[in-house]
Amino acid sequence: MQTFITSPEKKLNHFEVILKIAAIKNQQIRMDAIGPLGSLVGSMLIDPKKAIFVDYQSKVAFGGEPNAQAMTKLIEVPIDPKIFYALLFDEPIKSPDWECQFDGSGFPVRCEQKKQGVLIEWKKMLAGTKVIELKNGTSEIEMNFRSFSEEIKNKSRRFKIKIPSSYKRYRL
Repeated sequence: MQTFITSPEKKLNHFEVILKIAAIKNQQIRMDAIGPLGSLVGSMLIDPKKAIFVDYQSKVAFGGEPNAQAMTKLIEVPIDPKIFYALLFDEPIKSPDWECQFDGSGFPVRCEQKKQGVLIEWKKMLAGTKVIELKNGTSEIEMNFRSFSEEIKNKSRRFKIKIPSSYKRYRL
């Protein structure tokens, strides 16, 4: 998945990463961010009870409960990390804070959380590809999904992140 992140407030006009994602619906998600030159920039692991974020460039790691405040530190959009399950599996966001609109087939096309000012739109959904945008007042993230495989190799290792002992660790 190719991701574009824009935050004019932080003078970040455009930042591009490739995300390699492994997900088991409603159980675990792992995302590895690869920078434009092919280096591993960061990793994120989410399950229903914990979230771990590792920034390899700054040599820091964050861990704690998966909540919207934790995501703000990572992507500057205050959304509960569990919402990524809905994005990856094309499902509506099931929360009283969110309002969703659907197309004729029942797929979500737009979900909004007015309290935090977050908008998610499914822009393109063609065979094998989709584009999803996340926006709030200061940041915008465009996610371009281009390939998908139902098989996850090495599941036992895939959903673990080993944090080097030299990294600073912070609680979310």
